[in-house]
Amino acid sequence: VPWAARAREAGLEVPDTSGVVVDPARALLGVTGLGDLAFGTPLVVALPALESQFGPPVDDSGWVDGCFPLRLIEWQGIRVSFHGGSDASGEFVSFVTTGDTPLGPLTTADGVAVGMSVAEIMALTPSSAFSADRHGRNPAAAWWWADGDAYGATLAGSLGTDATDPAASLSSIGNGDPNHPYLGC
Repeated sequence: VPWAARAREAGLEVPDTSGVVVDPARALLGVTGLGDLAFGTPLVVALPALESQFGPPVDDSGWVDGCFPLRLIEWQGIRVSFHGGSDASGEFVSFVTTGDTPLGPLTTADGVAVGMSVAEIMALTPSSAFSADRHGRNPAAAWWWADGDAYGATLAGSLGTDATDPAASLSSIGNGDPNHPYLGC
């Protein structure tokens, strides 16, 4: 039974998403990367492409050592991560958006954006899944999974604390290269 039918049977209001128009210039949040920028793209290629899209960064961590060498670069509303230890060897490995960027709010190809409610997301993408815990690490967090797969290459978002509340809204959307070793860190 589709989500909308189950929601109506439970007495929940199902938002009308027929008027949602996806702007291709902002539909950048993808399973394999950020727009045309694929995970694994060298930093020396990725950074100029990101700067041409979002302008100059507002913050740059430089290379930081931890369980792996990492560099975080931020623009208003979006942060990207690089792994590799130097600009010459660095690769784009993940992104997360928390709201408005210099382009406006970024969306998935289906139109899902930060700030949307569980009900709105389910009306747009019935194959989505929601859980109260991610990999058993944080029982206080609630998560959205674009394709229902919490363990593969998927877009994910943070909902706060209640994935069962139709009014709960996304506070972030992100993704990372599932084949990259940073995931186990």
